[in-house]
Amino acid sequence: MLDSLLNRANRWALQRFSRDWVDYLVSNTMTEFNRRINPFVWSYQLQALLLAVHDEADGVKTFVLLPNQHWRDWHAGQHAEFVVEINGTPHRRYYSLAQRDNGCVSITVKRVADGLVSNWIHQHWLPGKVVSLGLPQGSFVYRQQQKLLFICAGSGITPCHSMAQALLQQGGAVDIAFDAQFRHETDIIFRSSLRDWAREGLNANIALSQPRQSCANVVKPL
Repeated sequence: MLDSLLNRANRWALQRFSRDWVDYLVSNTMTEFNRRINPFVWSYQLQALLLAVHDEADGVKTFVLLPNQHWRDWHAGQHAEFVVEINGTPHRRYYSLAQRDNGCVSITVKRVADGLVSNWIHQHWLPGKVVSLGLPQGSFVYRQQQKLLFICAGSGITPCHSMAQALLQQGGAVDIAFDAQFRHETDIIFRSSLRDWAREGLNANIALSQPRQSCANVVKPL
């Protein structure tokens, strides 16, 4: 009950005020008592609160996260290191970031058959969990090109989708072509947004390497 109330309070504060303001307040009230009561914001470490989990495709989930005040600006296409502790042992993995509303970000994780970390995340990451992560990094970002061609396969779609989505939301005049390949129709990640892009006139195509049926109704074939 207390954790739920604290999570709601943390979410309210981080989405209502700037992270710089929260950082200033917290740094001037950093006491052992506050750190014990609310270690999410009264902390020197970058952490994120898991707000929601969405199924994207077979074995693929998107996790919506609200980072605390130590988060910094980033660019679509970048990734962050996540530290996942399993039975007392920390494991480090990198996941591409996607922008969400109200200061949130998301990562999309594909479950690997024998993957220790991806299976753990799918099973144990539930809303309300606090996640450890690092600052954004990576140079795969938009550099003011007038034309962009994204070619991706499987879960490799995540940084490309993040960048294309950001550019479309900005409403610029960038000429974007987006080609994605998956094994089966049930493996398609970000199906709804790809379909919406195609309906809006974006050159968005999907190819299936092992189609059980035509993908013509999904977006449009390559």
